Amino acid sequence: TYGYLEGFYYRPRVDKKLLRKHSDGLIALTACLKGEIPERLVKNDFEGAKKAALEFAEMFPGRFYLEVQNHRIPEEQINITNTKRLAEEIDLPIVATNDAHYAKKDHYDAHDIHICLATGQVRNDPNRMRYETDEFYLKSQDEMHALFIEITSAIENTSRIADSLDLEIPLNDYHLPTFQVQNYDTCSDPNEYLQNLCMKK
Repeated sequence: TYGYLEGFYYRPRVDKKLLRKHSDGLIALTACLKGEIPERLVKNDFEGAKKAALEFAEMFPGRFYLEVQNHRIPEEQINITNTKRLAEEIDLPIVATNDAHYAKKDHYDAHDIHICLATGQVRNDPNRMRYETDEFYLKSQDEMHALFIEITSAIENTSRIADSLDLEIPLNDYHLPTFQVQNYDTCSDPNEYLQNLCMKK
């Protein structure tokens, strides 16, 4: 909510000050290649990555993981190598994850077309937004194990995180906020109020 209401700039954002304030009970991972720590590791800024990792580890004690992904992108291999070194040096756990933007591998083309539609670009444009590989799907346990066979602790930590979660989301119920109508003198029904606002615009 803060990201949308106070930190929005093209996309919702939060800063470290806000993260620190609300870190209780949260588990933090370093994210994909665009995360602060992986980006520094890929650019060979090991000391900058180390400093940031220690800051996050202090912010999320016992709940901070160095994240590695393998969508067969060369920069990810650099990140994996440097993350392993960083994990050993400052004694932080590694976790393996996979970005899943579509359910199955053969959904890649449909997703690629969807990107074109969303961005107003044609598929044969070499400069358009695209995913580098067709590996951004929901992978099975066996597929993930094969990708990270040399870092088995990273797979084990995935289970460790899942086992540490204590969250129940009630289904078959609406969880929408109650919107208070501002001008009760003109109308008291929220649907009518929204319709009136739309008509005015």
